[in-house]
Amino acid sequence: MELWHIIFWAVLTVFLIGVEIATVQLVSVWFGAGSLVAFISSFFISDFYIQVIIFIVVSIILLLATRPLARKFINKNGHVKTNSDSLIGKKCIVKEPVNNLLGTGKVFVDGLLWSAKSASPDFIFHADETCIVTDIQGVKLIIQSLDSNV
Repeated sequence: MELWHIIFWAVLTVFLIGVEIATVQLVSVWFGAGSLVAFISSFFISDFYIQVIIFIVVSIILLLATRPLARKFINKNGHVKTNSDSLIGKKCIVKEPVNNLLGTGKVFVDGLLWSAKSASPDFIFHADETCIVTDIQGVKLIIQSLDSNV
């Protein structure tokens, strides 16, 4: 047991966990866990190369075993949630006629003016009509008539 091994693994563990906390992207959590196991092994195994092998093996095993599961829970449908997703299902008022063929249209919702497209390609919304947001594509709201038959 050499002191520098213990210090090295302790510092690496704290660093990797700090990176994970700072990024929240599941970038280094597995390597942080691997370095923690290597840190613990440094109390019992004096050969640094064996500690490095333990770090690599544990990190890879954790990465392969848990990353797919973790990604499934974090991003269930492959869609990154944003604040604008809260607009889906809200009523809006057409301020500029929404015509998909001409590529025009603006709606007012939650105090902001948004570009909009109709969910039905042939349907045109006229100014002052009330409609509902059904989806978001890029920076455009996809709107539908309140009676939902369109």
